[in-house]
Amino acid sequence: MFNLKSQRIDIFKKVYPFIKGERHLYALLGGMKLWALLLSIIGPMLYLVLINRVMIDKQMSLLPLVIMGYIGIYLLQTLGIVINKRIYNKLFVKFNLKIKTQILSIFTKMDVSTYAKYTVGDLKNRIDSDVAVIEKFFNTHILDYFYAVASAIIIAVILLFMNWILALTGLVMVPISFWFVKIMRKRANKVSEQQRKLQGEYESFLHVTFQNWKQIKANNLQESRNEVLQDFRGNLSKLFVKKQIYWYINRAFIAFKDFFITRMNLYFIGGLLIINGRMDVGLLLAFMNYYAQFFNNIASITESLLGLKNDAPSIDRTLEIINIEIHSKPKVKGLGDSISLKNLCFRYQDEQPIVLDNVSFSVNPKEHIAIVGRSGCGKTTLSKLIMGLYEPLSGTICIGDTDINTISFESIGRKIGIVLQNPPLFNLTIRENLQFAKKQASDDELMSVCKKANIYDFVDSLPKRFDTIIGERGIKLSGGQKQRLSIARTLLQNPDIIIFDEATNSLDSENEKAIVGAINELLKGKTVITIAHRLSTILDCDRVVIMDSGKVTAV
Repeated sequence: MFNLKSQRIDIFKKVYPFIKGERHLYALLGGMKLWALLLSIIGPMLYLVLINRVMIDKQMSLLPLVIMGYIGIYLLQTLGIVINKRIYNKLFVKFNLKIKTQILSIFTKMDVSTYAKYTVGDLKNRIDSDVAVIEKFFNTHILDYFYAVASAIIIAVILLFMNWILALTGLVMVPISFWFVKIMRKRANKVSEQQRKLQGEYESFLHVTFQNWKQIKANNLQESRNEVLQDFRGNLSKLFVKKQIYWYINRAFIAFKDFFITRMNLYFIGGLLIINGRMDVGLLLAFMNYYAQFFNNIASITESLLGLKNDAPSIDRTLEIINIEIHSKPKVKGLGDSISLKNLCFRYQDEQPIVLDNVSFSVNPKEHIAIVGRSGCGKTTLSKLIMGLYEPLSGTICIGDTDINTISFESIGRKIGIVLQNPPLFNLTIRENLQFAKKQASDDELMSVCKKANIYDFVDSLPKRFDTIIGERGIKLSGGQKQRLSIARTLLQNPDIIIFDEATNSLDSENEKAIVGAINELLKGKTVITIAHRLSTILDCDRVVIMDSGKVTAV
């Protein structure tokens, strides 16, 4: 128990900074717990007066006072619950917003190699359910736990003063409760961790399935995906049932021990004490009322001990994300328009082969170069490094005279725009997808860039025009429409340097010709890198860089 207390305090120290600014609200919640404790102690005292003075001694003049006392306790308890809920909601709405914002900020700022260590389902659980566990920790494992401890101690003292013989008879069962919960805790914790890991894999499975449903239907993979789904659901159900069994075994043990062993013994011994004149009926009933509160608190303590072991891994996973070191780099403006790569080497993982091997070339300001080569030669990897998504194994990438590894990703993003073969689109409206490039862009600006990207006629034909939702990853659009929308977004961003990574790959020849012609007019005065297979997309380039097996073979 002392180890768990230490663990509880250690976790509290780690998560306390998230409510530090609202500690007065947390203190008020603690005050409301003391208020509830005081009222819970008064209730049995009124019950004692009701039995001994009113019912047995026939002092009916005390009945109105007892009734008023009960009404007063009820009103004060109700008022306390209302105030407690208001404070709780005010505190934890801010808490959830603060911690989720911080985690999301870390997700967006972490480098790609760190992000790749996590599955989508795991990240979703960390920002969603795991954050809820931290909220639960503050409420259940701190406030409720220490309330139960304080209440149990105070009531135990009251029980000893009321009748030490009955009190010792009841208290002797407490160590048995903690011994049993220790056994259950170990088993439940193991099952909880297995369930949490499998739930993350299941979330990732759903994410991939929903994103690739077209390919699944086209390749007739529905049955196989359903089989995998059933396996996940079956295994998750087994773990859930096993976890619930441990919890109910613990509850059943407490109930059996409390109701069928302890209380029967207490009533039997209390009856003997009444017969021998050492106790009266009212005192016994009040004692049992206090004892019920006492063992409810013991049950809360044991449940918290069991629950903390289950919840601790989720809290650790959230803190793991929060404690990731994000190296802040300066935001820089006024970068040059040239790009130079010197002796660039890169591989994705330590055990994997080199993807880029000693790559060196430069792009002059306002020059348009093409990078060509067969699939897998490293062209797209090169564009990701230029965008600052990965750090090279060795060598440098400079914009103007500035090494991009020394400046913030935001600085690179303002300077360089990229149009990918599979553009990132979101389940939002066309307007919202475009405004990621320029938040306050007007309808006239949106119309202009869409016309230049040859997608305006399509947008104008839609009933809701720019307010049309395009679905997850733009699923309601064709491949060509996705790329043209992505081109329009890049044009709205108006960067000084633009990278086209197979940007017209999904377009038919007519649309490609129209877009390439418009783009070439727009790109005058900008530095451009085009990664392509088609000869038609590189005819207007100033130079061509040829790559093969991660190396530059000709410039």
